[in-house]
Amino acid sequence: MITSSVERGERDDDARFPWVLEIRGVPGECGAIRWEQFVTGGFSIQFSDGDSLYFSAVTTVQHINPRARQFGPWSDDLLPDMTPGPRPVGAYYLASCQGGVLHPAANPGATMRGPSADLRGARYRFGDSPGFSKNFGDTINGRAFAGVSWDVRFEHKLWLQGDGRPLHRRLFALSGRYDSMGEDTRSII
Repeated sequence: MITSSVERGERDDDARFPWVLEIRGVPGECGAIRWEQFVTGGFSIQFSDGDSLYFSAVTTVQHINPRARQFGPWSDDLLPDMTPGPRPVGAYYLASCQGGVLHPAANPGATMRGPSADLRGARYRFGDSPGFSKNFGDTINGRAFAGVSWDVRFEHKLWLQGDGRPLHRRLFALSGRYDSMGEDTRSII
């Protein structure tokens, strides 16, 4: 059975929201696992003078990589060197896979003593830290950064190479506010 969870990642710059997705029980080998991620929504940064600036996730991604496709309010979530579509685990430095063995049902030649009979399946991890490298008090265009509000949604899909449909998909959102006065209501929904 495939299970997944999303948790906050290790602390990063104040203007980032780190998270980690873990998917367990993937019935495939790590070398055959592919991932794809989509994003929508955005975040606002606040300045000490009370002004704010909104960043659309879709516009930001398409500025970073013009090859990012848009699907209504959603877009591919790509780095500059990526192409759209499912990609290998090794295509992103914060994606990893362990185990990577086939379930006996998926591999009829497996025996209960062989490594390909591991009933736990593969464990896949993917981390991200959207936002930018700034801490409270740093200046942005001559103004002091004082807070950030999040409303970003992700859809992460896991594929097995050659399959025409996703093996697993996880929808989640980053929401809440983090500011220089100590308010931290960030959560993953």
